[in-house]
Amino acid sequence: MRRRELVADSPIASILTRESFILFSTVLLVLIAVVTTAGTLIVPVSGLLFGRRITVGPAFYNNVLIAAGLPILATMAAAPLIRWGSLPSASQVNALKVAACLAIFGGMVSFAVGLRSPIAVAVTTLVSFVACVLVACFILDVRRFVEFNPIRASLRTLNTHRRQYSGFLVHIGFACIAVGIAGSSLGTQRNEVMLDEGQTIEWAGRSIRYEVLVQRELPDKLVAESVLRVTPATGRSYTLRPARHLHLLQNEWTTEVAIHSTWAGDFYTILNSGEGEGRSA
Repeated sequence: MRRRELVADSPIASILTRESFILFSTVLLVLIAVVTTAGTLIVPVSGLLFGRRITVGPAFYNNVLIAAGLPILATMAAAPLIRWGSLPSASQVNALKVAACLAIFGGMVSFAVGLRSPIAVAVTTLVSFVACVLVACFILDVRRFVEFNPIRASLRTLNTHRRQYSGFLVHIGFACIAVGIAGSSLGTQRNEVMLDEGQTIEWAGRSIRYEVLVQRELPDKLVAESVLRVTPATGRSYTLRPARHLHLLQNEWTTEVAIHSTWAGDFYTILNSGEGEGRSA
């Protein structure tokens, strides 16, 4: 009803303007929102309409998330060096070229250190592009101030364009989300085993020994705890204690996950069940 009032003041001058990049990203974000909403609602709606619940797996979301997420990351990365309403300047074009070359080099380095998934390499390249563009944008802004002291010029830049650089924090956050999603979805290994006390298995570059199952009775709960000795191929060994708690008042079991976190990743263990005589899964 109000579409005439919402008409743009002027048409988009070129596809290489910031408003066109934002429009493109917004359409893709809406597409992701629609897919996520549909996947969430299909379970209760199918139960009401068809009498049985239809569930969708991760592939349903990944097919859209990958296809839309990578272009969003690319357009968001280039946006700081794209001007409103006009084509980028010569210095901005040169900065984009340098940032793109450095990003490609970052993707090649990621491949050289062991990444083999095309999606992971693409995410690494685009995240490198985000970082390089932000640095290039900052350098171009600093150069506009005639200051002999680079620290003073940097502070003046941040003070003068503080709202702009506060907005760039969103870009950094989105890049971190992309790294987290790619790492958690592409780099996860999972194994379910049944072990006897004293048994050792080799898995994921680690030696895992099931020491003993400890059972304790506390005033409000019963505790069953597995003691696992984990020895990585390199580094010190450590102990993990995944457990299950039976809360007496509620008569319900809860699971306590044991996690060993490093900069390289997380290794976590979960106690699913016990079958007596020291056997646990």
